[in-house]
Amino acid sequence: MTIPNEKKNYDKYNDMKTVEFLEFLGRMAELRFPVTTIQLENKVVLLMEILFPQLLKKTPNTVENTVEEDSESDDDY
Repeated sequence: MTIPNEKKNYDKYNDMKTVEFLEFLGRMAELRFPVTTIQLENKVVLLMEILFPQLLKKTPNTVENTVEEDSESDDDY
């Protein structure tokens, strides 16, 4: 957590910024699935498939994560 003055801002220890939460998920996924052949985004998906049913009592939505290829016409204006 990013707390500059720990004694003065002690109450902020209960808060987590969105970017800190996302980093937390990434680090958890890396620790849970140390296999280097799996990409981080897939590790996070696997982690969420474990956490969602237990914490939220629901399964995560399936999402297609495909990368669009650049075409030659994208460079023309």
